[in-house]
Amino acid sequence: MNAQPILSLKPSTNTGELSRLLSAAVVSPRFCKLLLHDPETALRAGYQSEAFHLSPEEEMWVLSIRASNLADFSSEIVKYQSHSQRVRMPALAVGATAGRLYGTS
Repeated sequence: MNAQPILSLKPSTNTGELSRLLSAAVVSPRFCKLLLHDPETALRAGYQSEAFHLSPEEEMWVLSIRASNLADFSSEIVKYQSHSQRVRMPALAVGATAGRLYGTS
């Protein structure tokens, strides 16, 4: 019997895109201001004709951030990434245990 993995080890967060978003805010005071005050428009407009390809979850998180400066905004992104990693870890442990119980690992 071939067991197929239920969970992927690939992170759901696209850290490259979140990094690009933060980098654009660092190098462009104008984009930074837009991101802090109107994140929906900032995400839709992109930066220098480049779109941000965030997952729906990442986009919702970014749109929910209320920060008055880039340091606070970045801190919220780090919290999101930490939370995303912690949420997946228990599921991986349960999956491994279930595999041993049912002889599929």
